[in-house]
Order: sequence, then C-alpha cells, then structure tokens
Amino acid sequence: MRKLALLCISFLFLSQMGKGQELYREGFILTSPFDTVRGQVKYYSYNKAATQCVFRIEDTGEEKVYQPGEIYGYGIENRLLFNSKKVSPSKIVFLEVIYEGTMRLYGYRDQFRRNYFYLENTSSGDFEALTEKLVGNKLRQRVFKPYIDVLKLMLDKSELILDKIESTALTHKSLTNLLVEYDERYANFKGRVLHGSKEQWPPTTGFYLIQGMAQQKLGDYAGTGNAYLAGLGVKFQKEISRGTKRLYLDLDLNLSYESFQQTYTKTEEVTDQSIVTNGLNFAFISTNTTIRGNVDHSTTINLRRLNLGMPLNIKYVFPGKKWLFTMNSGINPQHALTKSGQINGVLTQDENVLIDITSKEETERFRMAINIGFGIQLSAKKTYFLDFQHSPSWFNQGILKYKYSFIRLGLLLDKN
Repeated sequence: MRKLALLCISFLFLSQMGKGQELYREGFILTSPFDTVRGQVKYYSYNKAATQCVFRIEDTGEEKVYQPGEIYGYGIENRLLFNSKKVSPSKIVFLEVIYEGTMRLYGYRDQFRRNYFYLENTSSGDFEALTEKLVGNKLRQRVFKPYIDVLKLMLDKSELILDKIESTALTHKSLTNLLVEYDERYANFKGRVLHGSKEQWPPTTGFYLIQGMAQQKLGDYAGTGNAYLAGLGVKFQKEISRGTKRLYLDLDLNLSYESFQQTYTKTEEVTDQSIVTNGLNFAFISTNTTIRGNVDHSTTINLRRLNLGMPLNIKYVFPGKKWLFTMNSGINPQHALTKSGQINGVLTQDENVLIDITSKEETERFRMAINIGFGIQLSAKKTYFLDFQHSPSWFNQGILKYKYSFIRLGLLLDKN
C-alpha cells in the first residue's frame, strides 16, 4: 500500500511540471464581431471561462488578460465560443454559445458550480434569462419554472412545439434538444431547410488488453491465493467537463479469464455446541457427534472463471503537454459467465480423516466492487494509455474475499 501511495504522489508531482503548457489551447479573441486575432487561450475550467480570458499571442508570446466587456468574445479551438454579454445592470460575463439557430442559447457556470442560461432572438435581439426557483425543503419542495413561460414567448411559433416545452429541463442537453426540435418543425412549417449548430460532445471509443492478479481469501483461514488474470475490453469515454479535457466518464466492457488454485488451513476447537464448517461444501453441528477438541481444516479451491466486467469510473486527467497523468475511481461489477472448478474440504483430527468431500464450485456468479486506479496517457495522433487498476473491496461476496489488481494497455480510437 505504501508503494501505491508513493506512485500516486510521484504522478501528481510530475503532472504539475507540464500543467501550465497544456492549459493553453489554440484559439482566438474577437475584438469586434468581425475582427479576429489568432493565438492561444488558457482554459482553466468552465466556471473560470465566464470571468476572464487569458490570451497569448502566437508571434510574440505576450500574455494578456481580458475581462468581460473588454473584448467581444473568444473561442477555443473549433469547439467553444464565448461572447461578452451583460446579464444584469451591474454584471457582464463571458457566455458560452451553446446553440445557434433561429434562437441563440447562452450559458455559464459560476464559482459555486451553478448553471445559468439565457435565450436570444437572433432576429430581434431580445435577450431573456431562463430561470427556475425552488421553494421549501427536501421533504416538501416545490419547483417554479418561469423559464417555461419565457420559452413560449420567445419562440415565435411555440405552438409547434408545446408538447416538448412543458417537459424541458433547465439543462444544457434538454434546452439544446428543444431548440433543435423547434428549428426542425419551424423549417417544415416554412417549407425550407434550416439547420442550427450546437456543441457536440460525442463519446470516444477504444480498446485495451488486461493482465494482472486476483487475490483470494477464505474467511479466517490461513493462506492467500493468487489467480492469474488476462483479458481484453472496449472503452467508451465521454468528457463531462465541457471542453477542459480533464474530467471524463468511463464505461468499460471487458472479458477476462482467471485461473486459481489454493489450499487454506486452520485449526479449530470443537465443543458441545460447535458448528463445524468450511463455509463451502460441508457444515454440521457437533452436538450429536463424538468430535471434540482441536480439529484441522484443509480446504483446496480450484477455480476456472470467464468473467464479464463493466467498470464505471470517473476519471481526472492532469494537464500535461504530451504525457498526461490520470486518476480514476468508480464501481466494478463482474459476472462469471462460466464456472469450471471444484472444492475439496478435508477435516482431520490427530491425523485421522473425519471428512473428505469434493464438490463443484457453488460460489456467487455476480460480484460488485469499488475500483480505483491511476495511469499515463500519451497524447499524439492517437491517444495511448497504460493504467493500473485495483479493486480492494467487494460487496456481498460471501466467505471468499477477492481483491483484483491489473494493468490495462490500450488505445483510444478518436482523439478528444
């Protein structure tokens, strides 16, 4: 465990060395709606993007900090655009352009991670906030949705989409989907083609190979078994940090094979009311037997499993220029598709065999675990990754206790 902690600390330290460089992304500033200056934008986080723009000119390397109102807006790569807008008599912020069609949807996030949304009519210039209000406590809470009325008033032909407006939530995805649907129905109503533009955050896919070990304990018996583990998997990774390239949701699907054999032993004192069992293939009450005193258990477990796993993790990527360091945590459900193995339980006293039973494995097929990990990524034309994963705690697994540790070597097919 100490080695694991030292590795994590080393990764964190090394990740800070390239942090400043990676925060710079290709971009531009708009000194007016028609004047663009190319350079690099330092993108700290989505909430800080609303309060300032740190811009570096490519030719000179000079860095300048712009506040909302000092420039018309700025962009990061070809994915994010922020416009400077007055949202109250005393407040100007950089608003992200989330969707642009017959209507323009803006949004920003404050320091408390609260999201705010605004709708602008691209023809008339009308600009309105979309808000909701919660009244009461968690037990008795009522939600008022004034943004529903704003949508009905702002959309010229809202009757075309009334069935969707009432069910729209105050989120990036829900509002964008509503405006896309509105533009499609509005275009059909006008008999013309109309396509709005919205920010896309598609998932990235990849694949990887697995190799590692599974440790197994049997209750309070002496001995720890190690199972060889190998397999392959596919990854679906989606960014959830709106363009910062730092926070991702990982959903994996993997197939692994484990081969395991171990003998566990313990000595137990049997009294009049003892329940003698190895927890797997024999159990009896000593009351109606002549067995008393110390007895020796020897249980040999021989397992072969083909496992289907579906780990779900939140992954954080530390900024770096080329080599990126990652940490993740989540859950790791696993189901044994096939089980081929046997359990041999032997009970002896003074070298006399009292019980010798061999039976098929009857342990649970489904297992659930907590998962943690860290690793590195090489960001080039494709993104390659190598990470270490550890599942230290399994729930509802019975008398057999598992720990999994393995490495994954893989490739992301689409670069984020």
